[in-house]
Amino acid sequence: MRQASKAFLFLALIAGAFFVIDRFVAPIARENTPAQVIEAVGEKQISEESEEYVIDVVYPVTRESAVNADIELFMDEQIADFKKIVQETFDPRVAVGPYSLLTHFKTFSSGSLLSFEIVVSLDTGGAHPNHFVETRTYDMNTGERLTFENVFIPEAPARLSTLIQNDLLGRLSEVGSTVEWIEDGTEPVQENFEGFVISGDTIQFFFSPYHVAPYAAGVQSVTFPLVTLADIFTEEFKNKTS
Repeated sequence: MRQASKAFLFLALIAGAFFVIDRFVAPIARENTPAQVIEAVGEKQISEESEEYVIDVVYPVTRESAVNADIELFMDEQIADFKKIVQETFDPRVAVGPYSLLTHFKTFSSGSLLSFEIVVSLDTGGAHPNHFVETRTYDMNTGERLTFENVFIPEAPARLSTLIQNDLLGRLSEVGSTVEWIEDGTEPVQENFEGFVISGDTIQFFFSPYHVAPYAAGVQSVTFPLVTLADIFTEEFKNKTS
């Protein structure tokens, strides 16, 4: 009986090596949310398992094809890059276990805007997994992705640098970082502030481990009311949030 169970499990793993599960999760908050966004967010799970690696990625799906295509392209790139790492570096003679690629996400909304925080965890046999945050914001009226350039004017990084530095430095012990680390990670360059989501009447910036604090401190975030940054938003973005 035990051998039969093992055989069944093995066949199930083989059959499920490339399975996809679609399921809808709890709808996002309905307050001030238009009909095209309500209950429009579900999730897709891709799981693969072998002696060399485990993949368990979960990412959002919507009823807007352009949004789905953009997110799926990002996820496909993560999986392809991970498999390349496995192929080039995995050595069963020294590995203590399979490499792994895991993801999960959170959803945020503001009017017709829908944002996602996607956390990617990559374990390639080091002292600990590596994590990073990817954010995406979309206008569900059009399917358009809103990038930093769509949301902020060119002069914005200088203002964001000051505001975010002040916030993190004011919580230095809570953040678990150093002045130098925070200052380096919030220099006034666009790439430092591209991780953001829009939630209600606020904007939240995310910083992956090592960006403004040590790995042990985890992901850091700073939130501002939209009105606080109104002077550095583009007219395009103001029209979408008015």
